[in-house]
Amino acid sequence: ARKITFPEEVINELRVRGYSIKKIKNYSELNTKTDVAIILIKKKNTLAYHWMCFPVDRNILSFFGENTVLKEIYLIVK
Repeated sequence: ARKITFPEEVINELRVRGYSIKKIKNYSELNTKTDVAIILIKKKNTLAYHWMCFPVDRNILSFFGENTVLKEIYLIVK
C-alpha cells in the first residue's frame, strides 16, 4: 500500500502549483487539441491501478486490454 498514489494527493499537488481541477465523467468530453487531464484506470476484478496522462498516453482505454476500467478523469486547468 506504500506505493499507492491516491487521487487526493495528485489533486492537492496540482492545486499547490496553481492548477484547478475539474472532474470529468466521460472520456469523450476530452479534446485532444486543447485538454490536459490525468486519468485513473484499473484492471477489471483486480487491485491493479495506473495513472495516465491525456493526451500523451495513447492507449488509455486499452492499457489492460478488454479488462481496462476507466475510474476517474481529472481535467487540469491553468
